[in-house]
Amino acid sequence: MRQALMAFTVFAALGAGAVDSAIAQSLVAAVLPTSRSVQIPGPATAFVTIINTGAATANSVGISLQSAIPATLTYQTTDSTTNQVTGSPNTPVDILAGKSQSYVIAITPQGPIASSEVLFNFNGTNTTPVAPISGVNTLLLSASVTPTPDVIALAATATNDGIVNLPSFTGPAAFSVASSNVGAGGQITVSADTGASSLPVSINLCRTNPQTGQCTSSLGPSVVTQINGGETSTFSVSSRGRASSRSTRPRTRSSRPRKRPTRTSSCWCC
Repeated sequence: MRQALMAFTVFAALGAGAVDSAIAQSLVAAVLPTSRSVQIPGPATAFVTIINTGAATANSVGISLQSAIPATLTYQTTDSTTNQVTGSPNTPVDILAGKSQSYVIAITPQGPIASSEVLFNFNGTNTTPVAPISGVNTLLLSASVTPTPDVIALAATATNDGIVNLPSFTGPAAFSVASSNVGAGGQITVSADTGASSLPVSINLCRTNPQTGQCTSSLGPSVVTQINGGETSTFSVSSRGRASSRSTRPRTRSSRPRKRPTRTSSCWCC
């Protein structure tokens, strides 16, 4: 049984990736979940939403791999209300101004892939490139020849907007996480951090009872826990500000939980 690492990442809410809506060919994109770990030759699937923030139609918008990994990518449009596929595989579509289009992607590994953050090209014939934003429009991927944990997680904040607002420079706040292991069972080390952002906050977490929300483990920087295949588990993540001035006031945004099994499988999740 493989030991794995699951980490929840918190990002600064700075509106990264926002594009001037006056530019007709501007796009923004998001990927969910943000991590997958699969056993070869099974595909790693995820959903993508692309929004046209411009004032004119974005023509022939499709998706391709930007990262050089031993894998192939297939994409297809979906109905965002049902997640059912529409259209044809690998067929770009137009996105009207101010509208969005959802897709499903499938990355099929051709060999082992060590934990890698995969970047994508989201573009059309009249659009500017979408800048990669770690944990937002990237996918942490690993592929193994042996069974591996594949923990997919979703985070929820009190305001249901993905933002964790601290009440003061040193005040506390929390968000919850639900996860499902769609792979093999294993020991998972769960932790939390602020990713690439340096934020004046301290973060602790615990595993919780799904029915009551009460901690079933000690509260600390990390939790080592067994998550069996097919099992749903929940966690509470708390943060407290450590800012000393208004210029460093902690206002954070929780991203999808990030999970990173050791060895060959890795994942972030949202």
